[in-house]
Amino acid sequence: MQGSLIEFYTTHDRQYQGRALSTWLIEEARRFGVPGATLSVAGSGFGAGGHLHSAHFFELADEPVCVRIIAEDALATRFMQHLEQLGLALFFVRTAVQFGKLGSDPHA
Repeated sequence: MQGSLIEFYTTHDRQYQGRALSTWLIEEARRFGVPGATLSVAGSGFGAGGHLHSAHFFELADEPVCVRIIAEDALATRFMQHLEQLGLALFFVRTAVQFGKLGSDPHA
């Protein structure tokens, strides 16, 4: 299948509707019918402003996170429009991808 990989970059401490933004994005994508999403954490990173974000031993609030979503283009576009209508301020990267399944494992 042809579609889009959308990566949202944020930090662990960002909140939306009383929950971590990254967790909310995964739940919203699932509710919206997106077939797959993954949350990844990083040790450190920086954005356009140059501020270094990193996880500290005692404090994870500034820990960089990435939510990756894969969907067919039409669904990916509708999901992005949905997020924009909610007024979310998010940095994202959208890339054209080919995706599918190999083998017969239903959990793959």
